[in-house]
Amino acid sequence: MRIPRRSLALLPLLPALARAQSAWPDKPVRLIVGYTAGGPTDFVARLFQDPLQQMWGQPLVIENRPGASAVLATEVVARSAPDGYTLLLATSVQSSNPAIYARLPYDSIADFTPIALLYGSPTVLFVPKDSPLKTARDVAAAAKRDGGMAYATSGNGSSGHFAGGMFARKAGIELTHIA
Repeated sequence: MRIPRRSLALLPLLPALARAQSAWPDKPVRLIVGYTAGGPTDFVARLFQDPLQQMWGQPLVIENRPGASAVLATEVVARSAPDGYTLLLATSVQSSNPAIYARLPYDSIADFTPIALLYGSPTVLFVPKDSPLKTARDVAAAAKRDGGMAYATSGNGSSGHFAGGMFARKAGIELTHIA
């Protein structure tokens, strides 16, 4: 890369310019969570709250904005000033919402910059303890035999919802989703 000579004349000014920039953050940071307080995503936000406050020397204010598969919270962040003081704790719905909703008030890719992967969350299939179904094959066989089966997840468009749909397709069974 070539650097123009005129730019080299500015080198002596760099230390002064660096001092003129305030350290980030110099005020509280908002962390928007698209789910209710006390839920799994809120729990993760609160796990990071104290360590980040200590590292930054500023409060991290967790703001829960539940509803519409986190669309409401995501819109708040998309419309905020692009100054790094409003963050979104996004989940898998960040990538699935564009497939579910015909129109979103933001662009899931263009309007956001990922910063860090904070955690992974497995999708687990559960049955009652006394159920005769002990494996995924048992569930598929029962759904085929009974003409379908219902399953519940935390909501429409959740990773569990999509995992159930993928399982039904792969197993060739009919599953009814209950949010």
